[in-house]
Amino acid sequence: MPTPAQIANLTRLCETVLEPARVLLGLPLHIDSGFRSAALNVKVGGARSSAHMEGLAADFKITGMLWPWRSIN
Repeated sequence: MPTPAQIANLTRLCETVLEPARVLLGLPLHIDSGFRSAALNVKVGGARSSAHMEGLAADFKITGMLWPWRSIN
């Protein structure tokens, strides 16, 4: 269960990164990974200092796009 600080980080990530990317691209984002507890991070082989554990990172794919950053630049 994320802490209130981690929830605040997740909210900010969604509002300032993920939703603006979705709007800019006009395509849905498929979120593969967001918040991870320390135990889950170990199980998936995440880095010891993974930003996922603080709610500061998300891994996502955009259906139909191989290189999304080329569209954002």
